[in-house]
Amino acid sequence: MAEVCLFEICGQILFRGIATAVIYTIDKQIVQRRDVLVRYGRQVQKTLDLPDCICVFTAEDPGMADDDIRLAGMFLSFSLFFACLVTFGRVSSRGTIWDPYVLGFGVVNPVCTFILVWLMLILAKRRRLRGDMRYRTLEEDMNSVWTCM
Repeated sequence: MAEVCLFEICGQILFRGIATAVIYTIDKQIVQRRDVLVRYGRQVQKTLDLPDCICVFTAEDPGMADDDIRLAGMFLSFSLFFACLVTFGRVSSRGTIWDPYVLGFGVVNPVCTFILVWLMLILAKRRRLRGDMRYRTLEEDMNSVWTCM
């Protein structure tokens, strides 16, 4: 019983430490460079000739809110982290890449997370264009991440 409790406490400390490091890195390396991200995003949208209904960057400034960039970065980072962790563990133990867990966590999980993040960014863009400019704080973003996990 005590070993399970110790394992759970150590796991929570490790997970929250990694989550804090990821959030800090996203905030300092990506969110602060929002202008560059928005400029390249608009160029990619224009190059791909995407319809306006599925574009995530608006033509008006700021293009995308900081909280949307932060939340998208967190979800994609955690999804790719878990995909790499499970894929490495299963391939090293089984020796094959065609394991169902490898395909599920390594391919399907990141693709589904990317699609969900894209939809979230589309809805955030629509909300921004309607004029509903209610920005979430970092604490609200983290509460939504903790409830999802």
